[in-house]
Amino acid sequence: MEKRILIVAAKRTPFGRFRGSLSRETPVSLAVSAGRAVLAEVGARRIEQCVLGNVLSAGYGMNIARQVALQCGLPENSTAMTVNMMCGSGLQSIQLAVQSIRSGQASAVLAGGVESMSRSALLVARPGKGQQPDFSDCRDSMVTDGLTDCGIGLHMGQTAELLAAEFRISRESQDLWALRSQRLAGQASTAGIFQAELAEACGLSSDEHPRPHLSLGDLTGLAPVFESTGTVTAGNSSGLNDGAAMLLLASEEAVRRNDWPVLCEWVDGVSVGCNPRQMGLGPVYATEQLLQRTGTSLDDVDQLEINEAFAAQTLACVQRLGLRWTAEAEAEPAESGFVGTASGQRLRLNPNGGAIAIGHPLAASGARLMVHLAHQIHAGNSRRAVAALCVGGGMGIAGMLLEFSGRDPWVV
Repeated sequence: MEKRILIVAAKRTPFGRFRGSLSRETPVSLAVSAGRAVLAEVGARRIEQCVLGNVLSAGYGMNIARQVALQCGLPENSTAMTVNMMCGSGLQSIQLAVQSIRSGQASAVLAGGVESMSRSALLVARPGKGQQPDFSDCRDSMVTDGLTDCGIGLHMGQTAELLAAEFRISRESQDLWALRSQRLAGQASTAGIFQAELAEACGLSSDEHPRPHLSLGDLTGLAPVFESTGTVTAGNSSGLNDGAAMLLLASEEAVRRNDWPVLCEWVDGVSVGCNPRQMGLGPVYATEQLLQRTGTSLDDVDQLEINEAFAAQTLACVQRLGLRWTAEAEAEPAESGFVGTASGQRLRLNPNGGAIAIGHPLAASGARLMVHLAHQIHAGNSRRAVAALCVGGGMGIAGMLLEFSGRDPWVV
């Protein structure tokens, strides 16, 4: 029987706007802020490993996970690993932590993701001997290493345009979904739903990216970004952001031995490959495989989080998963945050807003979703929850959490 993995603590920094309040913070300092907030509840001396997702690492020193581990107070005999799986990096780090614990290499692991898109490096190729650098060939690492699939020569926004065309997703639908995200995030913030998961960073105590007072007219007035006749705009896409999210995962034995609290239980996670031009459908394939592995269906899930890289991509996933959503239905307060499943059940989908409103600091997003779901479950708002993300290069990743009650996590 596999070891049970429990989430002991989970925190994230607020997500800052591009070149906003967190723009002076390095990826290391952001991750340290989140990591220290996690470890403040349990201490750092018994943590054996740190696994940290990060995409834009250029210029911040070797293995930033090791830097974060030591600055958070982990012992010198602990180990650390930095992971780059693009937007799936944070969730993949958590899955690697689970594997480490289940294999017996560690009993408690600090895992998560961090990104500072504001401080991403500008790149100039090293010149030949006796030559001067060619600064006219300066490249933006955020675009080349974080937002463009060089294998197919497409920006991630262009892949969203392909999905919008294939699934006949209108500009109006995309803008309405973006408006939904902003509205729900604003309502959740006002209601204090994010309070338990947030750790102040650089004087910022709440997410900086949401625009809850945005109107549909504000969104419809924006020009397309990636194709002159396209439908994907800055308003119906996720933001460029800064932030970090961290979790402490431990075996059931370690939790008992150290008398640690428990937020929830990890059930399972998967990552899958898909057509790079349809990378936005990655959450569909990952979610389907995850449900198959766990013997569950969407009717058994209380809350589903699909990372909103783009409204077009999210709505394509909604279609492929057989979910039903209309802006008209959601205008009813009782339906706010819900979609219909293929069997006619109601499912909470991104009920507190998504990355379009909250932001998408690449490697931090998967960990943010896990932090959020862990606290949602602990607060009694969900029992079984799933998070899924599309991953540049043609991949998807998903993870499932469950209320901790001492029951077998595979039992629905």
